[in-house]
Amino acid sequence: MIDTGMGLAAVTVLDGDRCASIEVHLRFLSPATLGLVEAHSTVVRRGRRVVHVESRVHDDAGTLVATGTGTFAVVSA
Repeated sequence: MIDTGMGLAAVTVLDGDRCASIEVHLRFLSPATLGLVEAHSTVVRRGRRVVHVESRVHDDAGTLVATGTGTFAVVSA
């Protein structure tokens, strides 16, 4: 979920190029409860060849259950 969310966030700054995960670091902070779980991903920096992204996952109660950071390679279309 986090990798996919960060990849989708990275694509928003790529102007038609694609990306591939180079590195993903996950931190699981607490168990997710039953119900919806939402991930919000943000581009931290877009370079020429890599995009840095971070993500936060909350459960229905608003509890932070996981965080992640990722580095994505820019692949020309």
